[in-house]
Order: sequence, then structure tokens, then C-alpha cells
Amino acid sequence: MLTLLVNGAPAGQDDLLHMALVNYGAFTSMQAEQGADGVWGVRGLDLHLARLREGGLELFGQAPDEGEVRRWIGQALRDQSGAASVRVSLFSRMISVRNPSARGTPDVMVMAGPPAADPTEALKLRVSRYVRESRT
Repeated sequence: MLTLLVNGAPAGQDDLLHMALVNYGAFTSMQAEQGADGVWGVRGLDLHLARLREGGLELFGQAPDEGEVRRWIGQALRDQSGAASVRVSLFSRMISVRNPSARGTPDVMVMAGPPAADPTEALKLRVSRYVRESRT
């Protein structure tokens, strides 16, 4: 089941429309696992929260409240079991095409859903040098 919250409330059509049309913000994605005691855990959660704090300060002039972000992640995980993928996005409804430089407390969208599937094949990596083409 997919859970999508904005500032702790179910996301509405206007929230999703704003995210799709403005597309300005910061995000972090993580895998959450539920322990035998029912408590959820995320490896490196402090690093994910630091990324959100830094993104909020740089883009909006304010960081989201860490306690609220933690609470909303927990709220989104309530309908999940065992393991889940979580994405936390920062955006601002104050920012628009007509007001692109608005500053203030960012809105927080939290998505939780089924965990990402393990790759079915071994991953391969190739290093290559790229030089951007220039038009002269």
C-alpha cells in the first residue's frame, strides 16, 4: 500500500499538482526495515535528516522541523509491514512561476510504499569520459 502525506495529512490533488508543475525542492530516499519488536529502523537516518536540513536552508532559507519529519515518516510507515521504501521531499507552495524566489518554512511530503526490489541480475559499471559538446 502506498501512503502519501503532506505535512502529516493525506496529500491532496493541489499538493500533487504543485509538485508536478513547480518541481523545485529537495528530497532523500531510504529503505526502512521493521524489527522483530515492531520498531522501524533506517540506516543512516541522521544523514538523511542532515541532507533535508541542508536542502531546506539552501533552497527555502529554513530547515524543516526534524521532530515533525521523524513523526511523519513514522506515520507513513504505519500501513507498511516488514520493509518499505520511503521518500521525503521538501517543497514550498509559496514558490510559483510568478514568485520563484519565495522563502519560508518548506512543506514536507512523505511517501512510503513497498520496498524496492533487489536487482535480478548483477549490476555492471563502466567508467567513461564525457566532454560536453559546445556550439560555436
